[in-house]
Order: sequence, then structure tokens, then C-alpha cells
Amino acid sequence: MDEDLYPPMDPVNSPNSEHVYSPIANQLPDMSFTNGDLNMIPSTGQKIVNQQPSNPNTMYRDLLLNSPAPSNHSQAEVNETGIATVLGDAWNEIIDATLMYDSEVQPTPDNVTCDYESPYHDQWNKIDELMRDGSEVIKRHIDRMWVYSQDTGFDFTIRKRMNQTLELMRWDKVNRDEHEISSKLITHLYGQVQDQLTRLDSSQENNYRISLLRFSDKLVNPYYQSAIASHIKEVLDAEKAVIDQSEVSLMSSTVKLPMQQNAPLIRIQDLSTSLEQIKRCSYETEHSVQTMLSEVQELMLICQGQIHCIDSISVDHLNATQRACLKNAINRRNAVTESVSRFVQEMWQNQDRLQEVMKQVLDEEVKNYHRNQAFINNGQLPTHSCSINQLQEWCKIMASLISSGVQNLEKMRQYVARPLGLEMHPQPNIQPTQTSQYMDQLKMRFQNMIEELVKRGLVVDKHPPQVLMKDKRFQCTLRHLVGDALDIHQLNFRVTAHLLNADQALNVLTNGPGVDISESGKIVNHQASSDYLNHGGGIISINMRNMCLKMQQRGGQRSQEMVAEHKFAMLFRANIDVHHNPSQPTTVVAETMSLPIVVISHGKQEADAQATIFWDNAFSKLNRKPFEVDSNVPWTDLLDALDKRWKKACDEGQSGKVVGLTDQARRFLTRKMYNQSDIPAGTLISWQRFNHEKGSNPITFWTWFFKVMELCSSSHVRKYWNKGYIHGFVSKSECHDMLMRTAKTGVFLFRFSETQLGCVSISCNKMVEGGKRVVNNLQPDSLKDFDKVTLPDMVKQLDNLQYLYPDIPKDEAFANFYKPLTPVSPDGYIPKELMVQLRNTSIHEDSGPSNSWQVQHDTSMDADSP
Repeated sequence: MDEDLYPPMDPVNSPNSEHVYSPIANQLPDMSFTNGDLNMIPSTGQKIVNQQPSNPNTMYRDLLLNSPAPSNHSQAEVNETGIATVLGDAWNEIIDATLMYDSEVQPTPDNVTCDYESPYHDQWNKIDELMRDGSEVIKRHIDRMWVYSQDTGFDFTIRKRMNQTLELMRWDKVNRDEHEISSKLITHLYGQVQDQLTRLDSSQENNYRISLLRFSDKLVNPYYQSAIASHIKEVLDAEKAVIDQSEVSLMSSTVKLPMQQNAPLIRIQDLSTSLEQIKRCSYETEHSVQTMLSEVQELMLICQGQIHCIDSISVDHLNATQRACLKNAINRRNAVTESVSRFVQEMWQNQDRLQEVMKQVLDEEVKNYHRNQAFINNGQLPTHSCSINQLQEWCKIMASLISSGVQNLEKMRQYVARPLGLEMHPQPNIQPTQTSQYMDQLKMRFQNMIEELVKRGLVVDKHPPQVLMKDKRFQCTLRHLVGDALDIHQLNFRVTAHLLNADQALNVLTNGPGVDISESGKIVNHQASSDYLNHGGGIISINMRNMCLKMQQRGGQRSQEMVAEHKFAMLFRANIDVHHNPSQPTTVVAETMSLPIVVISHGKQEADAQATIFWDNAFSKLNRKPFEVDSNVPWTDLLDALDKRWKKACDEGQSGKVVGLTDQARRFLTRKMYNQSDIPAGTLISWQRFNHEKGSNPITFWTWFFKVMELCSSSHVRKYWNKGYIHGFVSKSECHDMLMRTAKTGVFLFRFSETQLGCVSISCNKMVEGGKRVVNNLQPDSLKDFDKVTLPDMVKQLDNLQYLYPDIPKDEAFANFYKPLTPVSPDGYIPKELMVQLRNTSIHEDSGPSNSWQVQHDTSMDADSP
């Protein structure tokens, strides 16, 4: 990398700064790591607040690790970060003595902690290759990925040395709402770290040992475990994104493919590069101010504090030496004055660049982030790779640059411009100089930028439910992207939630923050105070818990369908004090809005409400009036959206494989909608036809699909769908043809009923008198039926079912899922169970032979029962 793009000394990263960083440097050939990030925890660090439980051993070891090494018998070593460290042999022995701290038994690996199907498997080798042979864009991107805050303790060296262990662990399963997986992963990682420590040579690799010890302390601290798991996941995901984008770049360079797929990576790279350049200019400006301060101080000594009066001195009575001295002072004064003029111009230009970047972040990146949350709620992959941590990192850098600009400007005004006579106090009949006017404008622009950043830095991290049941508890989480950069975290501020309809939301967006609003409902517990999370990287978080919608005004809806299509949103508003002048704080109104919400009062409205939200999330535009969305969309786009929604519903979490809508399912749905399997490309589907028109069937297309998805995503059916045991999207006639073509008798398959909502039917072939083969359709089963007898036990108990289509013996497919035989219970009761039995063999139109639920007692038990 071109090292002159970055200043030799970053005051924020200076050893004398109270904000201590741990940047990686000189780890790769011809590369230097800088402050920046792809989707990482923000690099703007804070003093570490160790919230571990009080432990003498921990405190003693922290003291050892953070104390300087003894100077006697020292030996210089250079660790992998390129930082020279001096540690003596005696000091090594003291550190070695701490390795017995908190040893634990390493857990047995399972499919979460050791899985060769992990998406990160063998990822480090590809990253290492890219760091050596990749393009400059890719190298710079990797360069910016590896600056970490000290809060997690996970650094480049640990990532490199423990790459095999980390890449076999299923960090992709980490979820903020499921702490069990994170806990299991962290426990396993702790055991691996301890194993690394025991295998290290006590006389070598002291720096790596210290990194591991510090990381180990974080792993056993419950305050850090969730953050570490999320952070490692973000690191590995960021690496994976770089690998994917590099492959796209390679393909596009060889076969001349369009580069649209590279756009998110390039956009993030450009924004980070722009901020680095602005930061460099800010450092140069600060250096210029210091230089001018020195010049002015020397002039003050020469002119005895009367620099602005030297032009009025008469030279008639001065000797040659005095004239030379006066001329020298005037020349130096003129040079400093020119420097002030250049300083103002450069600051103005740098401020313009910073305003442009801030506009991109707040106008585009934040909106894209909210749009991606809607995509994720639909199960779609985000089209923009910027995370909330990256947004916060950018905003904190911008806030720091603005604060630095204000400080430099004030130094210039007080200690340079004013002594030179360029900055005059307001006086009657005295016009301010042009430089003074520019400085006033610069100060005003900086203040406006601070207020804009605070006003628009409030974002929703976790949205309220998009289908919201009245009187049901819910919660949401917000974050302010400025964090601790402008000291707004010093005083807690309160956030208030308001429920708005489309007209009210448009009024807020049109007239700006602070406009009077009329709410569309009453929300209980609609206020919450901000919390500052220092150990999470300087995060200002607002957790709104136990919220509940008690009352809602709908307007002129006259039908059940209209109720489920009426969209609202929650407006979150906060009054935040910004201290431009410590004696005169300014109150800024910060606002943000949630994704669209449909409010329902009964479970019968659930399907229609979900249809409204699904359509809005999938097809709404980035910049729109609330809450407009196209009423006609391509059928192929709708099928893709339905596929993503289905996969999200049927995802089992830890199993890995998820089956979506197969080609057979797409043909079935197309035929169900258009009565034909093949339709012209570009065919549009309307919202009316999607969720209103019923035709000859009393069920709308979406209602049928939603109920089937509800069935298939349940624990009773989901695992069998993902194993491919359920065909599902098969018509009765097609099912008949498939079973009649099989060579064996007793073959069965599962299909979704087309007339009974949320039910699956078993169809099987059998031989009847005369050697004729027929297909029977058993009465469809719903979730209530599977609550009584599971699907595998139902198959086991029906002797007519022998082979799962096409020829898999049923015991081979379902034996692992059969309910085990229950012995006599400890209290002496004889267990009983429900059995499935065919009532008759007549073939019904859709359901076929019905199932008869009968309770049969097991009389083989001899135990007495009360």
C-alpha cells in the first residue's frame, strides 16, 4: 500500500492517548494496516472496563500482563505484529506460572464446534493467497478489516495461528436471540486456547502467549462472550465476502462480465478511503496550526504583543538595523497571514469533502441498511454489505473529524487570527475582515454538521414485529451511531415511540424532525432511556422492553381485508443535548422510523397481514412515500421472494441444509395460479390476484401457501421436508401418475392438500382383487393430528405403507424418528398411546380413506396400577 496516504502518528492511537488501540502493523509484505473496517466492531476504542467477577488470580495476572517487563536480563523479541518486546527469563517464569489459571476440560466437539461442512472451512488459505497475489483493491480491503478494539481480544495473530480450529466451528449459526449456540462455541474455543497455551514453548513466543492469556480472560467473562461470538462471525463473514468478491472480479476481468456485483464492495472501499484522506488532511491542518502558533509567538516577542500595529510605525526615525528588523517582522507577518488564508481555504475544501461523505452515509448507507432489514425479514439476502457496526465506525470517525476541525478553528481564531488583527471583536462602525467572515461561516457549518449527525444518527437495530397483535408484549432496540464521539453519551436521553399511519408518517418526513404529530394508537411503555455500553466498543443503545399496543385508530376501513392491509410505522423521537458551547447546549431532535407494521386484533387476520408485509418487504422501493409499493410485479420475482421466505421459515438453525421451492414446486405454483405450467417471460402478477381473487377455489393463493408454509415450518414436519421425504407441491393427478408408474406396491408419498388449509395427505398405491393397482389418498393431517401421533409413527403403524417414493424402505427413512417403547413409569402406571388405523378402503375425492384415532391399552404389562 501507499504508506504516504496515512499519517505517521495518529493522535487517537498515540500511546499517550487514553483511548488505547491495538492496530496490526507490518504483518504482511508491503502492507500497513490502518484504521478502517469492512463489517467489524468499530475501531474507535475506549479504555477497557473489566467487569469480570473479582478474582485474585485474574487481578494478579492482569497486573503482570499490563506491567512493563524488568529491564535486567532482557531479550528483544519481535512478535507477529512487528512490535518489539523486551522480556527477561525471570519475567517469563512469572508469566508461565499464571498458565494454570482457570483450566477447564475441553468439550467434546459436535456439529456446531467441529463441522467440516462449515462455510468458513479452509478460508484462511484463500485470504493468505489474496494478501500475497490479490489486486490492490482487495489488498486494501483486507488491510482495513484487521484493526480491532481491545474489548474482544481477538486479534490477527490469534486468527492466523488458530485458523483450523476457528474455521471448523459454526459461527454462522450465531444469533443474538439464541445464546446457547454462542455459549457452546465460546466454551469450545476457550478449551482450544488453553490447549494452545499448554503447547507453547515457555522460552519463546511470549507475545503470542500474552495475547492468548488476555483473550482467555475475555472468553470466561460472561459480559464479553456474546460480543466475541458476534465479532468472530463478522470477521469470518467479512473475509468470505472478500473472497466472493475477488472471485467475481477475476471472472469479470477474464470474461468481461458487468461489475454491478462488485458495487457494494467498491462503494464501501471508496467511503473508507475518502474518510482516510480527510483524516490525513485533518492531521496536516493540525500541524499547520501548530506551525503558525509558533510563528505568531515569535512575532509577539519581536513586536512586544503589537503585531497589528506594525503597519502604522513610521520608518523615518529608524536606523538601518531597526528598519531591517521591521521589514523582517512585516514579511513574517505577511507570510503567516497568507498561511491563515490558505488554512481557511483548505479547511473549507476538507469540510466540503466531509459533508459529501456524511451525505452518502446518512442518505444512502443508512437507508440501505434499513432496506436490508426488510429483505432479511423476508428471508432474502441483503443487497448491500454494510453492517450497523460499519455505519457506527464511519459516523464516529466523522464526528471526531468535525470535533477536531472545531478545535483547530478555535485555536486559529484565538491564537493566530486575533493577534494578527484578522479576527476582530464586534465593534460599531468596524466591518469584519473577509477571513473573519469565512471563519464564522466555517464554525456555523461545523455546528450544522454536528446537529445533522446527531439528528440522523438514531437508527433501529432490532425492529418491532411487522405483524403486531394488539395487547401482546413486544420489544425493539435502537442505536445511536455517533456513540461516544460527541460526548452525547455523558447524559442519558429518553426515546419515545409513536404509532403513525401513512399520512402522519408523510407529514413527519416532509416537515422534518420536531413537527407536531397526532398518533394512531396508544403504546404502553413507549419510553426508554439510552444506555452506554463501553465494553461493546462505545455503543449507545436504547432497549425498549415490554411495549404493548392498547388502542389503535384505523380510519375508514370497512372490511376484514382492508384491516390487514392498513400499514403503520413507529416513529422514535429523542431530544439530545449537544454542547457546541458548554454554557449553552443545543437540543437536537433525533428521529427514525421502523419498517411498516400491520396491527391485528385476532389470529384470523394473521395470514392477510403477513401477505401485506411480505409484499411490502419484497417489492417496495428505497425512496418512496409511506407506504407505497407496486401493485404489479413479475411472477418470476414473486416466486424468488416466496422461495426465500420459505427457506427462512423452514431453517432448522443448526442442521445446515434447507430445502426451498424446487423446480417442481415452482411449476406447481405456476399451474395453480395460471392453470398452466409454462407462461410467457415477464408475466406480471397483481396484488389483487395474489391475495384477493379466489376464483372457483374458496381459498386465495397466499392463504393456501401461508398455511402450507406454517405446517412445513413446524417441528412436526420441518426435518422431513429438509431431508427430501415430502414432495408436497404435487397435484392429485400428478401424484396418481407417479405412484402408478412405480414397479413396487406399497409406495407412498406426501403431498399438500389443495382443499384443506395447512394439511398434508399421504397417497399410496396398493393391489386390489383382480391384480389391479389403485392409488389411495388418506385423509389429510394437520398440526393438531401430528400433536397426537408423529408423522414417522403414523407411517410405522400403517402396514399398507412400505416404500417412500420412489423405492426407499420406510424403516430405512424413518426408523431413527420412531417413538421408543416406553417402559412402565416409576409410579406404576401402564402407558397407553394413540394408534392410527384405516377405517375403510374407499377412495374419497381428495382425502381418500380417513384415519381413525383409537386408544389401545398395552395389556402385556404386569405392573399394578393404582
